[in-house]
Amino acid sequence: MKVGKSNTKSKKKGERQMKKYIKNKCNENQVKENKCFNYNNGITLVALVVTIVVLLILAGVSINLVIGQNGLISRAKEAAQKTKNATESEMQGMDDLATQIAALSNTQSVFEGGNWNSTLGICTPKLGNNMVGVYWSDGSKNDNGTYKASLTSTEKEVTSDQAEFSWNDWYNYRAETTEKLDSKQSRWANAKSTVDGSYFVWIPRYEYKILSGEHTSTAGKIDVQFINTSTVTPTKDGYKVHPAFTTNLALGGWDKELSGIWIAKYEMSMEQTTDNGATWNNVKASPGTGYKVTSQTVRMVSKPSYYSVNYISINNCFKNSINYSAEQNTGVNSHLIKNSEWGAATYLTHSKYGRNGNEVSVNNFCSDSTSYARMTGFSTGGKQDGITNELGGKENLYNGKNGLDSSTTGNLYGIYDMNGGNWEYTSTMITQYGISSGDMLYKELQYSLTGNIISKVPENSDSNKLITVYPITLQESKNIKILEQYKNWNIMYGDAIYETSANVPDIYGAWNGDSADSVDQDGQLRTFLARGGGWANRSSGIFAFIASDGFAHNDIGYRLVLITE
Repeated sequence: MKVGKSNTKSKKKGERQMKKYIKNKCNENQVKENKCFNYNNGITLVALVVTIVVLLILAGVSINLVIGQNGLISRAKEAAQKTKNATESEMQGMDDLATQIAALSNTQSVFEGGNWNSTLGICTPKLGNNMVGVYWSDGSKNDNGTYKASLTSTEKEVTSDQAEFSWNDWYNYRAETTEKLDSKQSRWANAKSTVDGSYFVWIPRYEYKILSGEHTSTAGKIDVQFINTSTVTPTKDGYKVHPAFTTNLALGGWDKELSGIWIAKYEMSMEQTTDNGATWNNVKASPGTGYKVTSQTVRMVSKPSYYSVNYISINNCFKNSINYSAEQNTGVNSHLIKNSEWGAATYLTHSKYGRNGNEVSVNNFCSDSTSYARMTGFSTGGKQDGITNELGGKENLYNGKNGLDSSTTGNLYGIYDMNGGNWEYTSTMITQYGISSGDMLYKELQYSLTGNIISKVPENSDSNKLITVYPITLQESKNIKILEQYKNWNIMYGDAIYETSANVPDIYGAWNGDSADSVDQDGQLRTFLARGGGWANRSSGIFAFIASDGFAHNDIGYRLVLITE
């Protein structure tokens, strides 16, 4: 019995030692591979099955949530696709907008703003407030769907809508390469006031050289080269930067370098209103209206087929010109045209960019012997033959065959009435001396406006940006004749006077047989200059000049200039 009991105890003791050995000696890999048994980590079969079932259920739910039809992956893919589509659509829209903005921005920067454009080779026109570029089209289109710019037909405003307008057709300062060919294809930039409907033409900054005929009565040749505002000295030998665009006040310059100037397209005309501005009507000037200045009921405009104003004194021409900008809210400077600015338009007209040496036809209309009213933009064609008080057919109007020939470009894009119509006063003084009544005119020329202040009556060598004083030889006598002073004008240039004429006085002494007449043979000094000639002057023309006393006359009017810098 003792033996059996001892064996049992020994057996139990051996089992305990084996378990302890297994616990100490079995590693995890051996347990996993069932090479030994881990009594401490063991689980029941039921627990194992339950655990597996729970895990399968959780896995099924998770898988369905992740890869099911409406699972996370499906939804993520859908969201990603929608995001991609939205991004692509947004990017496409941004690209389209950027393209449109770039096209518009590039187009406008190329064709306007007063900036130099090397591709076009000019200083682009700069519009002021309430000004819009205009062109003319017959409705036909180019291959790209934009409207063609026609030399006649319907007027259209320049807009940024590319479907309606090709910026390339607004203007084209086209140089004629064939000697003396008057192709009439050059198109100068035109603008229109949205307030009163007045028209203006852009003269870009340039340098020039008179190649032949200088200081003679024989029409020569003028070469013009457009330049930018940073070019203040000539780029070629013998050339001169035209003074109208410079800061040389003595030669008719401005207070800064200019990219160009806007010149009234037609001689100025008078409009009146009797219904507080609801309607404005053109009226003929008549004796006694020289006192007329712009007001709430009277305004001066530059329009075609209007009676141009006359019977107006130079001081009222001066005042009305300065008033124009403020009254029309252009935000620019307006002033009576100076001799230098008349010369800038004249030289460009005579150059390859204008009529290429050919004469502009005369405006030879005068309505009657009472009002002597002229019709702007009118011509029957030719030099001075056929002076008439009959309007005739449409061919004589500004957009008719004959009327177009009186433009500086021979088409609708030029300046009119520079030959014939009225003589036109310029903001030019020959001397502070003169007849007693003339002295009063000087005093009346003292005029102040914000930014345009004339502190005193201009004297010799006292030019400013609004008035050019021509050099004279000082004498005590007030009876100084222009013919005695003309020799002193050889230092003046760009004004189409000394450079383009031979002697003073000489009724046919300027280029093209134009007038170079002082009209001072009566012993009294005429102290102001008028340009262009009148309807009945057979020596009128773009180079013509004449001296006047500054009073209101039946054959003298004016035009103004806008500076948009």
